[in-house]
Amino acid sequence: MARYSKMKFPDFREWLMFDQMFEKRTATVYICHLRRVIEGVPSIDQDSINAYFHPLYKENKSACYARRAAWIKFCKWSKEEKGITLPQVELRGEDEGFEPLPKEVDAVIFWLVTKRTPDGSRGLKMPVNTLQQMKWSHVGPLYPSFNGRMVKDPTSSGNGLMFKKEWIEVLERYADPQGDQAVPLIPASPGGLEPYPVRGLKLAYKRHKRSLSQS
Repeated sequence: MARYSKMKFPDFREWLMFDQMFEKRTATVYICHLRRVIEGVPSIDQDSINAYFHPLYKENKSACYARRAAWIKFCKWSKEEKGITLPQVELRGEDEGFEPLPKEVDAVIFWLVTKRTPDGSRGLKMPVNTLQQMKWSHVGPLYPSFNGRMVKDPTSSGNGLMFKKEWIEVLERYADPQGDQAVPLIPASPGGLEPYPVRGLKLAYKRHKRSLSQS
């Protein structure tokens, strides 16, 4: 489907920017990933989409997740704006649908979610669903007296949680938001706009908890 290689998908781009609140740079990246997908399939059907993404996952996971994120948004736009249902990417059986997080990010998730650590220290006891909804737009300035930054709770108006400065630094190194406030606090892939799945966050918490019990 090489005829799409130079298309700019103006309606989709406008939807990304004004409905999904993407920055222009991010919308452009998504359009580029979408073109790669469309160029790589002979037709838009379930078998062709699976045949494209399955080997890509094995060859280049980062590219797979980035292109899948763009395709998911394109499917959403197509359904909402055009009334057309496109085939979703099916990676079940190939993987869990997300890459494991770095160990230091696992550790931060543990501190944010746990009520109390094995050594008796207190965590923030944050619901995983709340953590998943947080974006970099929710992160406030540094409070020197607390050596931390206040992060707004997206599920509760006016409330916030104090994150240690080092936790924010770890999350920022992974998320790589590059100033894009729409990036989730913990994205599915660095710089992406899809949040890390709740199930993945729970697994990260369990991984670190298990590592503490084994140390």
